[in-house]
Amino acid sequence: MSHTADELGANSSVTMQRNANGRADEAIVARELDFAGLATLLDPRRALQWLRRQAPWLEVASLEPNYLKYKPRTSCLASFVARGNGAPAFVYFKGFAGDASHKIGKAALQSARNSSGVMVDGTLGVVAYLFPQDAVLGRLADLLNPADRLQKEWGDHIPTGELSIDALRYKPERRFVGAVMVAGKPVAAVKLYAGRDYDRAQRNAKVLANVRGARLPRRLERCPKQRYVLSEWVTGVRLREVMAQRRDLADVAERVGATLATLHSHRCGRLQFAPTDLASAEARSAIAAIADVLPSVARRAARLARDIADGLADQHVELSVCHGDFHLDQVLVDDEIVLLDVDNACIGDPARDLGNFIAHCEREAFNGWLLPAEVDLWRSHLLAGYQRVRQLPNDDRISRHVALGLLKLAIEPFRQRQAHWPMFTEAILNRAGKAHDQIGRGVSAHNAPRARLEQLPSPGDHPVLTDDALPNAIPATNPRQVTAALAAGLMPTGWSNTSVVAFRVVRHKPGRRCLIEYDVQDQATGQVQGILAKMSRRPVARRDFQNQRSIYDAGFQQDAADGIYVPEALGVIDEWNMWLQRKVSGTVATEMLAGPHGPAVAGRIAASLAKLHTQGPPPDRRHSLDDELTILRDRLEALTASRPQWKHRLEAVLAKCERIAANLSVTRSTPIHRDFYQDQVIVDGTNVCLCDLDLYCMGNPALDVGNFVAHLIEMGLREYDDPDFFTPSSATFVDAYCSLRSEKHEPSIAGYTMLSLARLIAIDAAMPHRAAYAERLLIHCESMLC
Repeated sequence: MSHTADELGANSSVTMQRNANGRADEAIVARELDFAGLATLLDPRRALQWLRRQAPWLEVASLEPNYLKYKPRTSCLASFVARGNGAPAFVYFKGFAGDASHKIGKAALQSARNSSGVMVDGTLGVVAYLFPQDAVLGRLADLLNPADRLQKEWGDHIPTGELSIDALRYKPERRFVGAVMVAGKPVAAVKLYAGRDYDRAQRNAKVLANVRGARLPRRLERCPKQRYVLSEWVTGVRLREVMAQRRDLADVAERVGATLATLHSHRCGRLQFAPTDLASAEARSAIAAIADVLPSVARRAARLARDIADGLADQHVELSVCHGDFHLDQVLVDDEIVLLDVDNACIGDPARDLGNFIAHCEREAFNGWLLPAEVDLWRSHLLAGYQRVRQLPNDDRISRHVALGLLKLAIEPFRQRQAHWPMFTEAILNRAGKAHDQIGRGVSAHNAPRARLEQLPSPGDHPVLTDDALPNAIPATNPRQVTAALAAGLMPTGWSNTSVVAFRVVRHKPGRRCLIEYDVQDQATGQVQGILAKMSRRPVARRDFQNQRSIYDAGFQQDAADGIYVPEALGVIDEWNMWLQRKVSGTVATEMLAGPHGPAVAGRIAASLAKLHTQGPPPDRRHSLDDELTILRDRLEALTASRPQWKHRLEAVLAKCERIAANLSVTRSTPIHRDFYQDQVIVDGTNVCLCDLDLYCMGNPALDVGNFVAHLIEMGLREYDDPDFFTPSSATFVDAYCSLRSEKHEPSIAGYTMLSLARLIAIDAAMPHRAAYAERLLIHCESMLC
C-alpha cells in the first residue's frame, strides 16, 4: 500500500519507505516530534513524489541526493540533482520544525513573485526551490542570465562571444561556482557567495595573488553588490582523476606536498588569524553533529574529541599561511600544481592542512576509491615533498590533525546521504580513534621516509649556481660534499654519522650573499636538525661566526632564564667562506604583530632588544651618525638617478633629515643590532630569538628602536593602506624599551625613525614587489617633515 507525500510527511510515525538508511533515518524522524516534513526531506523518493504533485510539468525522472544540512528541532535543507527532460539542474527543499508560519509566509511571497521557481507546502512546513531560485543567493538567477550585461562588466577579462555559465558546484544558500563559457569554451570561473563569505573570499584572493612558487587562480573581477568573484580559468586535471588513473602517484604526491609547503612559506600579514581555539571548536561541532544523528556513538566521539583537542592545545604551534580547507578536490595537476579555493585561507597551524588532506585520503579508502596501501603511499610522499621545501610540523601534531579531520568527516556519509551511512560513520570514527591511539608509539600518521641523497631535488639552474661572486655555492649545494664538511666537527654535541637529507636555497642576493637551509639527519636516531648556512662574497664568515658565538656565550643561549636568545653558531667552513648556525623554531614576529596580541609581542621584543643593548659583548666595529647619513645620502642619490622626477622632493627630504640629525643628542654607544626590524625576530611562546646579527656593532641604541618603528610604519602603509596600523604595537614597543633603560632615548628614537623611513623609500623603490609603494612612502615622509 502506498501513501501520498502529504500523508507520509504529515505524520512522522508512518513507516518510511524502505531504503538503505531506513531505520537510521526513521530514528531521527521519531525524535523530531514537531517536524512534519523531515521524513520527506530525508528520503529522495518521497521528495520526488512531493515534487511531482507540486510541479507535474517538470517531468523529473529522479532526484539524486547532493547535500543535506540538518539542524535538530530547527530546520533541514536537502539538495538534489534533478534528472529528466526539462528538469532543473538542482532542486533543494527547506523544511522547518515547530511553528514556521513566518518563514513559510516569506517563502509564499517569493512564490507569488516567481510561481514556477518556488513552491510552498504550509501543511508540511516545506519550501522547494528550483534552480536557479535561491532564498539567500538572490542574485543567482540574474547571474545565470548574463546576456549583454556581464559581457560589458567582464569585457576586459574574457573574449567576445556567446556567453553562458555552466554550474560546477552548488551549495544552496551558501555558494555557487560556475564556469564562464564563451563559444562553448571555459574562459573564467565565477563564484557567488552568501553573507560574509564573500568578503573573506575576495580579500583572500587579492592577498594571495602572488605566491612565489605556488600557482593559484588569479582574481579578475569582483562585485560587492552582487557578491561574486571572477577568477581566471586554470587548465589541468583534477587530482582525484589523476589518483584514479594510478600513474606516477609518488611524483604527483611529492609535487602536491612541495606546493603546499611553498604556500605555507609565503609571508603575508594581511590574512585573518585562525581562532586560537579553532581545533577545540571544530571538535565540539563535529561531536554535536554526530550526536544529533547517531546518539549511540556520541559518548565515544566526545571522548576522542576531548583527547584530540587537549593534545593540540598542549603543543606549540608555529603559525604560517594556511589553505584552510585543503583536500583532494582543491588541487589541479598540470605542468605545475594549482591550488584552488583559498576562501578559508588564514594564518594558522600548517599541520591542519596536512592532517586534513590525509584524513580525506583515509575516508576515500572506506569508500573503496583508494586502497589502504595507496593511502600510505600518498601520505608518505606528500610529506616527503613538503619536507623538501619546508620543515615538517611536529609529527604528533599532524597525527592529531589527521584524527580531527576524520572526526569532522564522520558526519559526511549522513550529509551526502550515502547508503548505510551509520556504518560508514562508525568506521571513520574507529579510524580516527586508531590514528589518535598510535600517537607516541612510533607509528605516527606521517612517518614520511627521509629522502635519500639521490632523491634530493637538484637546484638545477638556480641563479646562485651561476653567480660568479659566489663560486662556492656549487659545492655548498652538493649534498655529499656538505655531508663530508659537516662531519668535520660542525654538528651539535652527541651527533655522529649524519647526512644531509634535504636542502634549499632560502635567499640569494646576486653578487653579495646567499642563505642555504639543510635538513641533517642523525642516522642513529632518525632525528632531523635544521641548519642554516650563510655564504658571503666578502671574507667575513669567520668574523660573523665569532660575533654570533660571543653573543650566544654572553647569556643568549636557547635555555636562557629570560627566554631571550640568539641561534647557536655551529662552525665555519673557511674554504667556502660560509658559517653555520642551528635553525630555531617559532613564528616570525611580522605575522604576530598584525594579530590580536601584537602589542604584547611588541613589549616582549622591546625587552629582547634592551637585553642586547645592555648585555651584548662589545664588538670591534662602530657605526656613527655620520655613517648613517652617508648610507642615507647614497641611497637617495641612487634613487634620484632612477627617478629623476623626484629629484627636488628627495633633496628636500634629505636636507630635513640632515637638520634632524644635527639636533640629535650625543648618546653613550652600546652594542646594537644595526638592522633591527620585525623580520629579524622569531617568537616561540614567551621566548624571543634575535636573528641576523651580521651588522652587530657599537652605536646609538636609538637607531635600532627607530629602525624597528619605521619598518612598522612602512609595512602598515604597504600592507594595510594605513601608516598608523601598527601604532598600538610600536607605541608599546617604544614605551617598554624606554622603561627598561635609564637614559632618555625618546627624542633620538623619533629622529632615527625619520632617518630610517627616508632610507626605506629607496629600499622600496629598488624591490620589484614593493616599488609601487615607494611614492606613497615618500608622500608620508614629506607630511611628517612639514
